[in-house]
Amino acid sequence: MNDWLLELWRRFRFLIARDQFERDLEEEMRLQKDLREEQYRNLGIDRHFARLKAQRQFGNDMLLKEVSHEIWGWPSLERCWQDRRYAGFFVDTRGSHEFAGSR
Repeated sequence: MNDWLLELWRRFRFLIARDQFERDLEEEMRLQKDLREEQYRNLGIDRHFARLKAQRQFGNDMLLKEVSHEIWGWPSLERCWQDRRYAGFFVDTRGSHEFAGSR
């Protein structure tokens, strides 16, 4: 029971402070890549190639952000909210008679 409540609390905090979470994640990812680049530079690798090698070893930034978001957030709830917003936009721009399929 405690684990379930902690998980619920963690996800709720993510929804409230999502922007801060994303900034923190971005900063942590940048820091990890910079540290890895520095390690390569200390081995004598050119700065440009050290950065490329660090990025390659770190992986795809966008994929890692999406996976992190899936773990911390409520992706199904957010997709439902996006679908609802899109439907509302569609009705506003097209008119309700076209949305309903009648003319």
